[in-house]
Amino acid sequence: MRLASVLLIWLVFTVGFILLPEAEAYAAGHGITISGSGLNVTEPVNITQEQLCGQEPLPIELQNIYGQEYLEQHDEWYSTINTWPTKNWYRGKGVRLSELLKTAGGLNDQARHIRFTSTDGFTTAYSIHTILEAPRYRFPNFMDTGPYGHLIGDASDPAPVETIIAYSIIYSDVLDEIWNDSWMSGNTANLLMFGQQAVTQQTNAQFAQYLKKIEVFTEPLTQWQEPTTSVTPGKVPAGTRVELKSQYNDEDKVHYTLDGSNPTVESPMYNWIASRWWSSRLEELDEINRPIEITGNTIIKAFVTGPGRENSDIATFEYTVFTSSTPFSIDENNPDDAFVNKEYNGYTFVAEGGEEPYSYAITAGSLPEGMVLTGAALEGTPTQSGSFTFTVTVTDSAEPENIISHDYILQVKEGILRPPELKPDSTGNTVGKSIDLTFNDDDLWRQVVSGITINGASIEDEYELKAGVITIPSSVFTAAGEYTINVIASGYLDAVVIQKITAGGSTPGGPGDDTILTIFGNGVSNPREYTLSQLEAMNQHQEVYSCINTWPSKRWYVGKGVRLMDLLNAAGIKGDARVIKFHSGDGYYMSLTVQELLEDTRYRFPNFKSGSDDADGHIPGSSAGAKRVDPILALICAEGTDDPSYMNESIAPLLMIGQRAVTEQTGPQFVKYVDEIEVMTNSPGQWSKPTADPRSGTVAAGTQVELHSIYDDEDKVYYTLDGSTPDMNSSMYNLVAKRWWASRGEDTVKKINKPIMLEKDTTIKAITIGPGRMNSDVAEFTYKVTGIADNTSGNVQPGSGGKVSLGEEAVIVIPDGALSGSNSVEVKIEREVAPPAVPTGFKIIAGVYKFTMDGRTDYSFNKPVTIKLRINTKEIMPGEIPAIYFYNLEDEKWIDIGGQAAGDYMEVQVEHLGLFAIMVREAEEPLKIGISDTIHIPLTDIDGHWAEAFIEKLIILGAISGYPDGTFRPDNRITRAEFVSILIKAFELQAPRTGEDFADIAGHWAAGAIATAAHHDIVKGYGDNLFGPDGYITREQMALMLVKAVGVNLVDESTLFADDSSISEWARGALAAAANNGIINGYPDNTVRPQENASRAEAVTMIVNAMDKLNTETKID
Repeated sequence: MRLASVLLIWLVFTVGFILLPEAEAYAAGHGITISGSGLNVTEPVNITQEQLCGQEPLPIELQNIYGQEYLEQHDEWYSTINTWPTKNWYRGKGVRLSELLKTAGGLNDQARHIRFTSTDGFTTAYSIHTILEAPRYRFPNFMDTGPYGHLIGDASDPAPVETIIAYSIIYSDVLDEIWNDSWMSGNTANLLMFGQQAVTQQTNAQFAQYLKKIEVFTEPLTQWQEPTTSVTPGKVPAGTRVELKSQYNDEDKVHYTLDGSNPTVESPMYNWIASRWWSSRLEELDEINRPIEITGNTIIKAFVTGPGRENSDIATFEYTVFTSSTPFSIDENNPDDAFVNKEYNGYTFVAEGGEEPYSYAITAGSLPEGMVLTGAALEGTPTQSGSFTFTVTVTDSAEPENIISHDYILQVKEGILRPPELKPDSTGNTVGKSIDLTFNDDDLWRQVVSGITINGASIEDEYELKAGVITIPSSVFTAAGEYTINVIASGYLDAVVIQKITAGGSTPGGPGDDTILTIFGNGVSNPREYTLSQLEAMNQHQEVYSCINTWPSKRWYVGKGVRLMDLLNAAGIKGDARVIKFHSGDGYYMSLTVQELLEDTRYRFPNFKSGSDDADGHIPGSSAGAKRVDPILALICAEGTDDPSYMNESIAPLLMIGQRAVTEQTGPQFVKYVDEIEVMTNSPGQWSKPTADPRSGTVAAGTQVELHSIYDDEDKVYYTLDGSTPDMNSSMYNLVAKRWWASRGEDTVKKINKPIMLEKDTTIKAITIGPGRMNSDVAEFTYKVTGIADNTSGNVQPGSGGKVSLGEEAVIVIPDGALSGSNSVEVKIEREVAPPAVPTGFKIIAGVYKFTMDGRTDYSFNKPVTIKLRINTKEIMPGEIPAIYFYNLEDEKWIDIGGQAAGDYMEVQVEHLGLFAIMVREAEEPLKIGISDTIHIPLTDIDGHWAEAFIEKLIILGAISGYPDGTFRPDNRITRAEFVSILIKAFELQAPRTGEDFADIAGHWAAGAIATAAHHDIVKGYGDNLFGPDGYITREQMALMLVKAVGVNLVDESTLFADDSSISEWARGALAAAANNGIINGYPDNTVRPQENASRAEAVTMIVNAMDKLNTETKID
């Protein structure tokens, strides 16, 4: 069975490792919904998975539209290329897209484009012409140049193919293998599959997996921006290299011509390697995305094409070459090596063309100490060893001047003399045979050879040195692999050669058991080769992994194979190994540092999907229950499930690793078809520090800061706002990798990669963390914020809830499950500049705030959300009771919705949004009115209430008020702070404020009233110097406060109430006195219910009774 088959790293290369969903739910697809304004049937059409597979008939109503009982089935195969790029064959069984659209009555005349949506949130769109009308082909001979996608294949004999939605799929780079029906699977069903318009077209990234929705729209697609160039058109020196660029340089491809004709999709492509891979393939970019060299007057015509938008207009770039007998150029050969403390032989850089004389300068990089550039000559005596990179820039004397630059590397080595070059044995290099290393004979060198090491171990006298040859006996090479041989000679640099030893006929796997894995490099002392049977004979480990890709979406993996550490130990991994590079059979590779792969602890997070769907990789899951997992090289595995019954060898060997944090995006590091593991001792380098836009400085409130890494892809930015040092567990900024910005759209990217809004002085600390390099240094950005932000917004996920704050002024807290659907919702808070008028006699405390969800105030919540508004206690007079008010747009009136004080805020639970504010009734001067006088109070809910007369008396007195909607709400409970505030105002008590009397009333709106009551010995509070202002008051607490306010002596006797035994000891004397003096009355059942919370009506009644005890005439307004 073929494990190292060069299948396609499809999920890695095309959809950023959009992994398969759990097999239990998705292995056979979910059915498809077809809808949209571009269809002749107005209602959505639902096709079940069984109907799609032809296992069940369509419903009668769809049969009448479609014209057949069953959907017509098709078995089709396709040529395709991904964005790495590599080529592959795909085969699928399914239904043609055109047939599915017929079930919805077909397209109407206004239909303009089709959008495809997957269960994991991936979307792609095409115009009707592009996906249904333009011819698409299978190119049966395109693999003639091999699997590498930038090597243009044979376009002969193209076969037209139609677009299908496949429920059973197989893919491979070997055509014969896709006819193996036993390998066909529904793990990625339902899969959108279509042909190529040209033999170079990279279609694979748009093969949408887990398709659940097809929508047809009447709106046209937007258009791609025209391409740009790296060199401004105009006069340029001969040899100028021009790069063509699209907006994202990813799936948006640039096609161009140089002959003046208009380019098409069949014209040469520029950006073969998508930008998502640039960090991985940096050294190959110029070779594959080859810049256009301008050697004569040139007109470049180019346009951009790609999914989701219409082709751009054609852009024209015209270049005129300076006239010169010879093109201006500089030799590009690196200087000869230098040796420490030895005078350099000298090297002269040679420029040609242009107009002499030339001037030479080092414009970047540096030379070693002791060396200089004099004119065109490099000279001096180096005093330090190492590798030195520098740029030489040459300027000629033309007008305008010609300038050309090139980067060079100078190696300065320890030692004096260079040894002869050793050549490995390529004939008898098998286990059990001696090998001969050959070289151009150097007698002086042979005389001073002092020893030989192999993979760092000396072989002493186990070698024979003769003129031009070194023979090493067979006993030294006991296993197949690559051996590093060093020949040591006094006064010379070491002569080094890599000798490969093959297994020959002694391979334990036996004849026909081919090597599928090689471990080699200068970081191992015992290079190894393995056959499948050898790997299967090693200890096997089965593990489940949590994984997030760069879309980002979440998926499970399960695999069984060999622990990576077991393989590396068998190969003798060295202590100074720094980087491990995994090579795939189709050319893909991934480098990881030894630190991140082997030394950092990695986990499976069983709850990483909590509070989110598979598509919500940007929503942090729970790290609870994390289990440590080791990296393995899986020989059988399954994507998108933790069920081992789905494991197979189709993408094996597969590198599988855990996550270091619950948000880490490890998807691209699950390397398929691993056939080589290269262990290296060279330094892995370091990621560049993140950048911020805008940079540090003074900014206006509301400024939004974006953080960026060098590629904004797998190199993730983590940041903090609290002054702490960021790490992988801190907030991640660039959750959506740049490779997906075009596919996901600007709005979605901004919602997820949300800029940091500055509302106060802020220090952002940020770090870049990514595969294959050391973490960057921490970058620090400091902002001085001026003014006050007028609005703020934040994205909240339905599965996890969240909080959005406008500085410290207004907050909305949305609990888990309050929102519907699975997509994030933008929550916005705005300070209302011109709010509606407030009712007469009321005033607003602080401001008026508008709360919206996706721009709407009519959002329907599944459960209440909490609105919190900061309260300004300085604006509240003694006795005034604040409440939160909501403005009813239909009735155009403010409505009191209550609210409770919570520290510096008042908060209320609501099921609607809109305008909210804190208000109080403004205090008025009371009038002296007799207690028997009749005054009409226009309240709508006290007429006939048992406490009506008492309520009216306190309202007239100004000690309490109704609500703007004309209600009093007599049966609502009342807090300790509210009761004390009414009491102080009713009894007209005053006291100087010399400081806070309780630890928990600082900044509270009723702090003044509470302090006044404490001054008059009316309240004592609880232990630990606390008052509990926002707790509801009990009847026995009110009795104690009122007895003290009136000055009645406590009574040391029991009451006659049936529940006398339930009275607290500290309240017994006060409650008995209150009962004896008519301040408190019992209930009809002869209970007093001392520990029940009092209502507003009961509080008012007891206060009036207490006032009557003091006076025969009450001051009332």
